[in-house]
Amino acid sequence: MKKFIPFLIVFAVMISILFTFGQAAKKGPIVDTILVDVRMQEDVGMKDAAEGKTDIFFWGVQGRTYKALPDDVKAKLDVYRIPSGSWSININSYPHKAPYVANVGGKDQFNPFAIQKVRFALNWLINRKYIIDEILGGDGQPMFTMATPGQPGTYRYGLIAAKLGMTATGNEKKAIEDINAALTEASNLPELKGKLVKKDNFWYFNNEPVTVKFLIRVDDPNGRLRSGRYIADQIEKAGIKVERLEWDRKKAISTSYYTDPKEMQWHLYTEGWGAGSTRKWWEGTIAQMYAPWYGYMPGGADPAKWNYEQKEIDDLTKKLVNGQFLTEQEYWDMALKAVELGLKEAMRIYICSQEQYYVVNKDRFVDRMAYGVGDGMNHWSLRTADVKPEKDGSKVLRMTEFSAKGALFMSAWDPIGVDGFADVYSRVLMEPMRDFGSFESPYSADMMPWRVQWDLNKLQTKGTIDKDGKLVGQIPVPANAIWYNSKTKKWEPVAKGTNSFATCTYKFVFSKYHNGHQQRLVDVLYAIAFSVEWANKDGDNDKYYDDQYSSQVKPGLDIIKGIVINNDGTITTYYDYNWPMEKARVASAGAFWVPLTPWPIYEAM
Repeated sequence: MKKFIPFLIVFAVMISILFTFGQAAKKGPIVDTILVDVRMQEDVGMKDAAEGKTDIFFWGVQGRTYKALPDDVKAKLDVYRIPSGSWSININSYPHKAPYVANVGGKDQFNPFAIQKVRFALNWLINRKYIIDEILGGDGQPMFTMATPGQPGTYRYGLIAAKLGMTATGNEKKAIEDINAALTEASNLPELKGKLVKKDNFWYFNNEPVTVKFLIRVDDPNGRLRSGRYIADQIEKAGIKVERLEWDRKKAISTSYYTDPKEMQWHLYTEGWGAGSTRKWWEGTIAQMYAPWYGYMPGGADPAKWNYEQKEIDDLTKKLVNGQFLTEQEYWDMALKAVELGLKEAMRIYICSQEQYYVVNKDRFVDRMAYGVGDGMNHWSLRTADVKPEKDGSKVLRMTEFSAKGALFMSAWDPIGVDGFADVYSRVLMEPMRDFGSFESPYSADMMPWRVQWDLNKLQTKGTIDKDGKLVGQIPVPANAIWYNSKTKKWEPVAKGTNSFATCTYKFVFSKYHNGHQQRLVDVLYAIAFSVEWANKDGDNDKYYDDQYSSQVKPGLDIIKGIVINNDGTITTYYDYNWPMEKARVASAGAFWVPLTPWPIYEAM
């Protein structure tokens, strides 16, 4: 990070998206071309923006880093200060049960974080206020749950943490006492008697210090590196040795998310998150951060690995994400219960949110860009960026991303499977190159139609809920409704007597892909068939099935009862989904959209 190495990935992103800004008659983004390059040092990226070498440093930096710039540099920058980032600690709890011992390469290893009481005590061992004041320079807020402070709909989740006694300053004495009590209790298990002992203020297992491996992001030297070192020191106060693995993001991410937890290559990881979008409903984030089925907990929902399991959180979040409730009160009951369970399980410990600073060259822009009030610079910023024209009249935006050396993209550069375009760095480039069927407003977080249009006056819902908490629809699905059958590889009529809870009709606003391929209804149908094919296992030897993909996608597909392709090119969807708080969200749940590329390219990949 201290040494700047030019690493240009200059390329033009020709965005062909139909979108009208303000009252302008011209459709599409304001700029004609976006040129992208990379800097591997934050202060260099900001200084280059000030000097006009780039127009925008598309990366949220910490307040301390921005404030350390010379005054003459800051005078040339326009600043967007946004609460758009957060830190957490991801924990490997293998084997997650007594006697808390993993056998690695024929050698037994004791994992203190396999004990729930030890994990939970971290909430008191970590002084969040110290991290905010001393490391973030005051540019942040304490965070206890997945809900970013300051965003809509977060207040009730914060009350859960308060009810459990969590505070910004923590309680070091209580935490150390709780951890030692839990380890003492474990030492009295028959399997650990005489093996797990405390001496010289540290715990030993089989005469070796109990040691945990802590992945600390070295490529964030002023943030997570310092935070990780502080947390490591706190853990050692509780008598647990810490092996500080100060690695860059590529090595740390590949180890924490993609190795088998039972290999014990890591115990803790200093996570960092972008908010993703401005939200007022948090069920998706609850599932992502606490539910094993979503794939962000140890094991990643990969059946070839050991996986953390928590059935109650899984059941609650699947119902929440897929609209399986009748009233707003039912929503909150399930959401708050899931978060409380997640906090008590303590598989992910949230630390703080961050006030991040995005900078642009003040003289290059005609006006300020749009951005998410809860997530900062995003694809809306690039769509609304208005720079001064070149000599030929064209508008070219020069954008700089931030990267660790040799590791800009963390996920696969393709849309296939759950790991494609899964990191913030690749999504910066992918999202402006596609239009979504619907979107959450970056200002209000309301669900709004985009490429898939609907009429809320024609949205119908009717039904009840069964003893298992699932919606039971009372709208008959017509005889001409069809759905894809992954066994026969055909679109087939829906079974007679099928009912749905909701139905809505959708009109598509098509244009062309970047290669000139005209978007058509066949692209939509292909995307549906692809998802159904890969999410359903048709026998033990099904070559067109993927466990991780199915884990994330199938729950959403299972709510669809069938579709009717109308003569005018619209699609009517019949599905079991409810959102009594916002009708537009019910409508969006039944909408489909075309894949990121033309279907032949998607199929080839």
